[in-house]
Amino acid sequence: MSRKSSRVSPSSEVNKSDGLGEEHHDLQTYLNNREKLRAEQQQREKSIRENGDAERNHPPQTRAKKVRSRIFASQPVARKTSHSMIETDWAYCASRPCYFIKKQLHSIRMTKRLSYGLLSNLVFLGVYISVLVLQRDTPNAFNVAFGAESTLADGFTKIQDTDQLFLWIENTYFPYVYRDTWYNGDAIEPNLQFTVGYQTKIVGGTRIRQRRAVGSKAPPCHTNRFDRRLALRCIRERGGGFEENETKATIPGFTCSKAPFSNTCEFHVDFSYTETNVSTHITTLRQLFANKWIDDHTRDVHITTSLYNPNYKLWGLMDLHVEFTLAGAFVPKVEFHSIKIDLYNFDNAAHVARLILELVFVVMYVCFLFIELYRTFTTSREKGLVGYLEQEGMFSVLLTWLFLILQLAVIILWIAVINHDQRREVLRSDVYTHYMDLWELAKLEEDYISVSVVNVLWHAGRLAKFLQLFEGGKIFLNTIEKAVPRVAGFLPIYVVCMVAFALVGHLLFGVHLSDWSTYESSFFRVYEVNFGLYDTNIVFDLDTPMAHLFVYGVTLVLCVLMLNIFLALVLAAFEEMHAFLNENKLFQSSPSPLMYIKRVSYLLFMNSKFTKKVSLDLINIEMQSDSGEEEQLGIQEIQQLPAFQDGTQKNQDRLLFL
Repeated sequence: MSRKSSRVSPSSEVNKSDGLGEEHHDLQTYLNNREKLRAEQQQREKSIRENGDAERNHPPQTRAKKVRSRIFASQPVARKTSHSMIETDWAYCASRPCYFIKKQLHSIRMTKRLSYGLLSNLVFLGVYISVLVLQRDTPNAFNVAFGAESTLADGFTKIQDTDQLFLWIENTYFPYVYRDTWYNGDAIEPNLQFTVGYQTKIVGGTRIRQRRAVGSKAPPCHTNRFDRRLALRCIRERGGGFEENETKATIPGFTCSKAPFSNTCEFHVDFSYTETNVSTHITTLRQLFANKWIDDHTRDVHITTSLYNPNYKLWGLMDLHVEFTLAGAFVPKVEFHSIKIDLYNFDNAAHVARLILELVFVVMYVCFLFIELYRTFTTSREKGLVGYLEQEGMFSVLLTWLFLILQLAVIILWIAVINHDQRREVLRSDVYTHYMDLWELAKLEEDYISVSVVNVLWHAGRLAKFLQLFEGGKIFLNTIEKAVPRVAGFLPIYVVCMVAFALVGHLLFGVHLSDWSTYESSFFRVYEVNFGLYDTNIVFDLDTPMAHLFVYGVTLVLCVLMLNIFLALVLAAFEEMHAFLNENKLFQSSPSPLMYIKRVSYLLFMNSKFTKKVSLDLINIEMQSDSGEEEQLGIQEIQQLPAFQDGTQKNQDRLLFL
């Protein structure tokens, strides 16, 4: 153990009642008046030699004990417990040159507290990530999605108009679903009918649904002179229906039903795959085509199919989606949503392990919540709510409670996923003779995953607080703290320049390039240019003077000037904090991560009473110093301290290691 201290001098035995401590209230004052103190000390040494002080003949250990006894005897606070003893001696040090030893003792306590926090939060995050991995099963979900998209969605993204959409469903989609022979002409077994790649089962059937829009007179759909002259109308609002027609009312797909997550209408047709004859479904599809089921009011069409893979025990929802934009464009998209229906099958070891981890997560959350409530209640009772906020820090308290609320939201969302009506319907059904609607359940699981991702990132940010236990983490956090005020003053200028270039790019190239067609995409393109992620040749190849000027300007201003100033501010803060921490660190740098781990384990399990007693002896030695220079306290001198010799061999070894 290396401590900044001074050796004990035989001539330094001076009673503390001489008034030195009351005149100098901190170390800086003590150092500034060093010469005056040395002169006074020489005067006292001369007086001691003349009076023949008998204490000079005592060995160092006896002298340290006597000085320690005098220090303790002069304090007004009783020291019946170790806590009161430390508080009394720290109060004594607060007004004397040994206050920096108090600071080091505080650092040891903070290191131990951070060690406990790091350990508990690492376990909490590890349990949570394990639960998420077991709940999601992403690798297998990707395999199922890839198989479905490469077969059921074959050629879908090449569709360009409504005519091709109906032809694709009739000539590509239905023939694949209803295939009844192998490649060599043999009949397909009944259990392999209506499958994707002979592995993933199409459950129930397919639903084709559309959402419609109605005309609106509200802005921006007000009628102007051109609408009247050209006899046109504006379409904005969703939820419209078909014009009343008794003939159409009898055809499937022309009856309104409630759309998922909305109060608007949707119109759908279900094709149940319980018949081996595809002609019935083709007839229904042709009726929709003949009666203009898709018209100018149609905003989007979804072809959804529920799937189940017995090899991975995964359900899925295939959504072939076509959007009809207000500009008349036809935009096809393919989406796949992975769903786990049977979550708690106790014949599956992975399900049992996940259930145990989920219970551990809930228990740990309750413990965190109880500890925070207890700390809030006890501190508020002693110091009031304002005192509690001042002690813990308002920002720290806010982040802690947001963290606890986020964990509660994750638990509530997971319970909602488990108890969803669509999941219960699938579990209750014995025969799947109709289309199984899993749309709302798929969207709810997506929301749960989104919140979980935010929670994982929040956990990672929370761990950064405890990583200051290590030298690298301390440098990282202190660099950010030091750089924030500087960057905050420069960031508005940086953002204004990025917004300006984004707006210019949007106005110049938004009509010609899809990358710059919206404000959001334009700002993101500028962000990519700033870090060299966007190919500016796309803009430069437009071969206009403004395009060339834009490329030169955004490169010089953002990439060369702004980015380098931003990095210079951060690096300057890093250098300052690195130098400061090297001068003020409590422990010597460990040569490897294993040494860090060993030090943390020693701090976690070391006898705190033993370390406090040894530290008090170090304070006594500091108070007896008559030298203005600081020097390292050797291991042999530490071993001679009375408190050190009173400790067990294990505690002595751990303290010497630190």
